[in-house]
Amino acid sequence: RVLDTIKQLERVTRSTGGDREVARMSWIAGWIYYQLGEYDIARTQFYNRYSLMMNAMPQYTSFDKSEYNFQLGLINLSEGKTDSVRVRLNKMEQLLSHVDPIYYKEVAVYYLYYLQSELKLKDGQYEEFISSRQKTPFPPYNNFHPSRTLHRNAPFIRDIMARAYVGTGDPDKAIIEYENLTTFNPSSEDRSLVHPLYHYRLAKLYEEKGLTDKAIERYEKFLDIWKDADEDLPEKQDAKVRLARLNG
Repeated sequence: RVLDTIKQLERVTRSTGGDREVARMSWIAGWIYYQLGEYDIARTQFYNRYSLMMNAMPQYTSFDKSEYNFQLGLINLSEGKTDSVRVRLNKMEQLLSHVDPIYYKEVAVYYLYYLQSELKLKDGQYEEFISSRQKTPFPPYNNFHPSRTLHRNAPFIRDIMARAYVGTGDPDKAIIEYENLTTFNPSSEDRSLVHPLYHYRLAKLYEEKGLTDKAIERYEKFLDIWKDADEDLPEKQDAKVRLARLNG
């Protein structure tokens, strides 16, 4: 598992005394544990990252505080603690004017928007989110520096608009969103990785619409990408069952 590799890298970086690199390993591990639903471990990893960065890069304190509140806010949201999420959002808003330089400020604005959006979906405010949504793109990707690559791809799942359309009972628009998310657009500044779950969720929508061939194609693509993933992952198990049924 990738977590084993991260632990090995962390041991190596600790032996060289590089707090910043150790913090990066904790950051990646935190997002993985968050995605797996292991929230207590995720909290610990995010705190490790935050505390290390306070010492290693004190000039970015406001940004690191904002990002830490963002991470805790998402965990609280997953646990249904919406009041705590609002507290985190308030702290992020207060920190925003202190975040510098401009790139980190743009990232902080994006994180604020992201958490606000997820809270709306959690509250079932799908129509309100869609009608009031302001396009807040991630800062332009003008280089492949590790920190920018990492920030661009976490949280791993970024299909908020598609899920909002699913929530309103509009699968056609949700399909368009997922098709856009899984199609490389050379004219776009977004260079985020395509999460395999987008293919799985799109396949389910195709299946619901009776678009069997398209559903089969996406299930097969998803399972091919996840061929080495843990067998007990619910999406992997479900995709296998659905694909077998569609193939008769």
